[in-house]
Amino acid sequence: MKLRQKTLLIVNATLAGLIGVIYFTSSGILTGSIRKAEENEAQQTVKGVQNLLAQYQESFRDRYADWSAWDDTYQFIQNKNQEYIKTNLIPKQLTILKANYMAYVNLSGETIYSTGYDEKLKTVLAIPPELNSRIGNKDDLLLKRPDITTKHTGMMLLSTGPIWITSQPILTSDAEGPARGSLIIGRRIDKNMIEQLSKLARLPLQLYQLDDKQLPAEIKSIFPKLSQQKNIAVQPLSEEKLAGYLLINDIDGKPGVILQVDIPRNTYQQGKASLNYLIISLILAGLVFDAVVIFLLERSILSRMAMLVTGVTQVRDTNDLALRLS
Repeated sequence: MKLRQKTLLIVNATLAGLIGVIYFTSSGILTGSIRKAEENEAQQTVKGVQNLLAQYQESFRDRYADWSAWDDTYQFIQNKNQEYIKTNLIPKQLTILKANYMAYVNLSGETIYSTGYDEKLKTVLAIPPELNSRIGNKDDLLLKRPDITTKHTGMMLLSTGPIWITSQPILTSDAEGPARGSLIIGRRIDKNMIEQLSKLARLPLQLYQLDDKQLPAEIKSIFPKLSQQKNIAVQPLSEEKLAGYLLINDIDGKPGVILQVDIPRNTYQQGKASLNYLIISLILAGLVFDAVVIFLLERSILSRMAMLVTGVTQVRDTNDLALRLS
């Protein structure tokens, strides 16, 4: 192999190795930073959805404050007058209130009146057995009232799916006591509600009840990674999408459901594009550097070495020691 070829091979091999080292080092550092930034961004997104749920829960609770603190309700829990029922506890009114279940329970744990309505099916609903058994126990959390300002609001799991539930003390219109019982209102968390929340969050949402026997495998695998202290987890689903998982406790403070938030991997895609730009830039810079180095070597060293070799060859062939090397 000629000197020029060896030189070119060494220069190109060294340059390729240098580009490779720079790329893989930069790629490793950049990929780690991208993953960390992506995870932090996803967690902030899930926290935003969590805040949205908290606002919805507060709105659900406050919607019925005028019903629990109302002179008519305060009288009804004692006298059970039918006019109150005919006027207020009709399907049309429950539809306006967006309530699927309503129960009036006195201080003894006796249900004075209960009703329910499904607006979609246009049918009257009975109080679910799980809820009925709770409001029949005066020591249950829903009926415990250390003071007249205590309200219990949260999520309750039923065999038919989760519901929002609020239990509020029955007071006068001036919010004065003594409390005469509890007004308990429940609303189903159905697909329509999840779709509404998805529109508000501008992200696809899915809700999974932990006691569901048909719980997807990915939810079963992510559940052990969630806890009271760390109720958010993130994992990639594909090159384009990752999922954020939020563990939500029920009204008793026990793990109840997992909310999945599907998040586009914009940060990851931008990182991949940056890596592509990096390798292209390194290759272009390497080619320019290679051309400059070869040009300088050719002009300063290789061409002169070639002339020297040619002169030595002429001296050897002619045996003319007086021949001048140039």
